[in-house]
Amino acid sequence: MGDVRVTVGSGYPARIAVVDDRTGSPVESISVSLGLESGLPLRLRSQTDAAGWARFAGVPPGAYALRAESPARLPSSESVRVENDALERTLRLETASWIVVSVAGPGTGETLGLFATVLSGPDPGWRLSSVEGDHPAETAGADLESVEPVFRLKTRPGRYRIRFAIRTEEMTLKESLFAEEREVEVPPAAEVSVRLDR
Repeated sequence: MGDVRVTVGSGYPARIAVVDDRTGSPVESISVSLGLESGLPLRLRSQTDAAGWARFAGVPPGAYALRAESPARLPSSESVRVENDALERTLRLETASWIVVSVAGPGTGETLGLFATVLSGPDPGWRLSSVEGDHPAETAGADLESVEPVFRLKTRPGRYRIRFAIRTEEMTLKESLFAEEREVEVPPAAEVSVRLDR
């Protein structure tokens, strides 16, 4: 690979509006990034202001992955191209729903993790895929402040069949202390509890 030169300050301005998916209202304090799709490690970051705008100055021409995310909302992304003009886009963010998984039974004395795999249902918006097939999957660490291990999974609303596998840090993705499959109905912008018994 040859040298890559990016002149700081060269390029075009970008303005990204972030709004609530249901109301269309601007959303403040959302992390917005522009990452080059070429694989080069260039990622520009900004945060939305009170009016819901994230601003970038001097964005070099190229193809970018535009992404907006926050802890309380589902991420939104799209591919954009910066060429000979300013970039202006609007991203709509959906309020996240949560699956809260608690584990009852005797403790192991070890740090536990959760590996959840959607076996059927809509796309939950998770970032991983299962080892066994092309199923959406996600991991979560235990909330260490609770007496029982508690795991929180950010998700889209929907009806899912999910395999919940509890693991220790030393286990591979194909190993687990125990696993259970459950039907889970997740309403919009809500929290659903699932209790697993060891």
